[in-house]
Amino acid sequence: MTSDKHTFDFIVVGGGQAACVVASRLSQLLPDVSVAMLEAGSDAHDNPLVQSPLGCTRLHNTDLEWNYKTTPQRHLDGREIYHCGGKVVSGSSAVNYGMWCRCHSADFDTWAQHIKDERWSYENMLPYFRKIETHYLPREDTPNPHEHGFDGPIKTVREPSIDS
Repeated sequence: MTSDKHTFDFIVVGGGQAACVVASRLSQLLPDVSVAMLEAGSDAHDNPLVQSPLGCTRLHNTDLEWNYKTTPQRHLDGREIYHCGGKVVSGSSAVNYGMWCRCHSADFDTWAQHIKDERWSYENMLPYFRKIETHYLPREDTPNPHEHGFDGPIKTVREPSIDS
């Protein structure tokens, strides 16, 4: 987005997922302030390779990535390893499968026990999952609807069937 203004109340540097959330929340919570988000890359939300999780490998070494390589790896005969870094609005998630998935509830419970902080248990994290998600099925058609959200900013889709 461009603006004729030269000053902003808030400037968010970077256009990755976290920056998009911060800019969006600032705009929602403080509607009378101006927010600028600066991103070095383009907005490629309509690129079919960005839209498809399977397209991500075809985005490597393009202008939608920073095309990082690691330093030469001593234990890999000095090879440099490609390291994905998105140079695009939505950041690396736009070029790195862009998938949303939750860990199993037992993982959250194990982490909570391990760090002795129940805020990280599945039941305590569940309200945040529900807040962020718009589940792909309507509430009345969803098994265990208490596990899902239906009006959040991340819209889920059903995974394709192996048979199709």
